[in-house]
Amino acid sequence: MDLTRAPRRSGRRVSGFWSRRQHQVRYALAALVLISAGSIETTGNDLPSLRKAAQEAFLARSSRKTALSRSRRSAWQSNLRARDARQTAETAREELQKATRALAKKAATKPPEKVLDAARRQVALIRLAHDRAVARHVTADTALKAADREFEKHLASHNKAVSEHTRRLLAAQQAARREGHFVSFSKDIAPILISRCLACHSARIAKGRVDLENHRGVLSSGKNGATVTPGDVDNSLLFHAISNGSMPEGNPPLSERQITLIRRWIQYGAELDAGVDPVESLWNIVPQTPKPKPPRTYRVPLSVTALAFSPDGKWLASSGYHEVLVWQTDSGRLVRRITNIGQRVFDIDFHPSGRSLVVAAGRPGRFGELKHFRLTDGQMIHHLMTSTKEVLSSRFSPAGDLIAAAVADSSIRVFDSCSGQPRLKMLDHHKAVMSIAWSPDGKRLASASRDKNAKVFDARTGQQLATFNKSFESNFGGRLLGVAFTPDGKQIVSCGNDKMLRIWNSRDAKLVRSIKGFNATVIRVVVGDDGRVYSCSGDHTVRIHALDGTQIKQFDDHKDWIYSLAVDSKHGRLATGSYDGEIRIRNIAAGSEVRAFIGSPGFHNRN
Repeated sequence: MDLTRAPRRSGRRVSGFWSRRQHQVRYALAALVLISAGSIETTGNDLPSLRKAAQEAFLARSSRKTALSRSRRSAWQSNLRARDARQTAETAREELQKATRALAKKAATKPPEKVLDAARRQVALIRLAHDRAVARHVTADTALKAADREFEKHLASHNKAVSEHTRRLLAAQQAARREGHFVSFSKDIAPILISRCLACHSARIAKGRVDLENHRGVLSSGKNGATVTPGDVDNSLLFHAISNGSMPEGNPPLSERQITLIRRWIQYGAELDAGVDPVESLWNIVPQTPKPKPPRTYRVPLSVTALAFSPDGKWLASSGYHEVLVWQTDSGRLVRRITNIGQRVFDIDFHPSGRSLVVAAGRPGRFGELKHFRLTDGQMIHHLMTSTKEVLSSRFSPAGDLIAAAVADSSIRVFDSCSGQPRLKMLDHHKAVMSIAWSPDGKRLASASRDKNAKVFDARTGQQLATFNKSFESNFGGRLLGVAFTPDGKQIVSCGNDKMLRIWNSRDAKLVRSIKGFNATVIRVVVGDDGRVYSCSGDHTVRIHALDGTQIKQFDDHKDWIYSLAVDSKHGRLATGSYDGEIRIRNIAAGSEVRAFIGSPGFHNRN
């Protein structure tokens, strides 16, 4: 569907992209249309008051959002000042230690008193500089704590305002629906745009500068003018294009029902459903259809791309075709099949309580999804997101209140595990994000990406704290595929397709050491509670290293690439899954194999 050639009203000026101020004016217009008493006068007694209450809540929400943005910037600036002050204090301490050692060495040679006094004065000056640097560090840290408290206060206020606005807007929309004056963008309009318009007007293509990827894009302006003007069908280019049959170009026109739905939606203010983010992709807000059922038995073994032990070690979850398979660890018996999942499962993680699990899945090249399931019966708790690219990794925070996801569209998402609502979206990478990990205290996130960077983020604000860039190395290699924090949170281990592990500081991203010896891509890395580094690679081996780089154990009994790895530190067990569908569970201390089986229904009983 190309809106470039859609007819315009005579005398209308051709405009380009709208500025941020024009976006704000357009959204304000949409809100005002909702409470106006114009051509869409409602007959219900409570609808005008509900819309007025929703508009008041919207204004309060906007005010809280502005305050939160200021507070976030202030917290970030305080963080930078504290970081610089800390580095300066560390440098000053090193200089003082160096000068003190030099003085002691000089005093041991018994030089003339005059020379010794000069050296002592020099040390005193260095000590004074050190003390001042330490004082500045203390002051900066105090200011950072105050900024953090202020940010937390504004964040709580903003979240409360968002909840109140969502509640009031939902009430107004429900009343409008009863009166026949509301058309759902998510349920009615977005599916039409996806099926008939996005082929030519997505964010990547945007013919005629018309981007219909999300609600904000629909309300924006293209090369020929306003795509949609809330409340004004005559001045909405989208409606003209579909009503005269010129669009979708080269395809059958929209049905009368579809045209009527879009006309009514524009008439009633081009409103977005309560609780939906205006910049969220249409793919993520449309009603989700159940995924295909997996086969009862598999005709061929399926590669094991994800494994996870439950916190108590009783269960091992593995990837399947449109499903997650739950095995009893001790017996290897298949106890549950969790369905309604995308074609390929890329990652699985258990909630710290062990009562639920989150699944990152999708269909390669088509879509990705993130879902939260109850373990006991396999019922879905939340459909957290759908993306145009695969969701490649997901992790619960140590407290279990948040879920982080790494997406192939270069984004990192954070969700509330209780409500399923989005919290953060980070766009700092410029290629697919392959892996995500939480720090032990739950305050930071680490990511690994195909852009050859690993990053550390503040998990509350989404601000980037550090970047480990492999291109800074003389032995520069390829993409990063995995990342994991050490138990103390001070270091991060990353892996990739240049056949090595790297250990670097989480604070400043300085490389501590590289661990070599692999003969193929290192696909996964896990740091256990015991502080050991567990990794698997394309050379059919599983290796265990100490953080000092010493190799402790190596297992090479797999016959194919090892795609997945899970560690049960509590019971000293290690599970690995390979391309040929085999799952092996080992006793780490003894190095012996506890159980090996094909992790595909129909094959697992043949071992």
